[in-house]
Amino acid sequence: MGKVILYIASSLDGYIARSDGDISWLDKYQGGEEDYGYSDFYKNVGASIMGSNTYEKALTLKGGIDNNMPTYVITHRKLKPKADARITLYSGNLPEMINDIQKKTAKNIWLVGGGQVTQSFLKEGLIDEIIISTIPLILEEGISLFGNTREEINLVLTDTKAYKSGIVQTQYKVLR
Repeated sequence: MGKVILYIASSLDGYIARSDGDISWLDKYQGGEEDYGYSDFYKNVGASIMGSNTYEKALTLKGGIDNNMPTYVITHRKLKPKADARITLYSGNLPEMINDIQKKTAKNIWLVGGGQVTQSFLKEGLIDEIIISTIPLILEEGISLFGNTREEINLVLTDTKAYKSGIVQTQYKVLR
């Protein structure tokens, strides 16, 4: 059975986007020789999950949506799914959704983001691993990755890697 893995980039002070959703501060770290382990990670992904704001942002990015991978968008809004992609709009019980996805794929499930979805998954105890690429930048404000979880969440560090760009990627197992 695949794991639910949050694989995401964050500023040093814990923000995944500016307050208006802008992620252009990530641009200078993309497209170079280094992919920060993304290709190896992606080989083992069988489905992705994201919030509606992340989905709308992904639609504007080149390669932002993999048309062949099942993608679940957590939303209560009426969105129009991308016609040539395998998009499921979902607003139900999160544990049931994970159980259903795990029946369909033995690969991992990539929790793409954003902040509200990540926080909901943490509160439900649905994340198995967290891989964060910490960008050497302090935004001071924006969309918080973890927000206020209202309880402690214990993690075990399983790997860390520093890159020439200044990005430090840490991987954690989430303890339940």
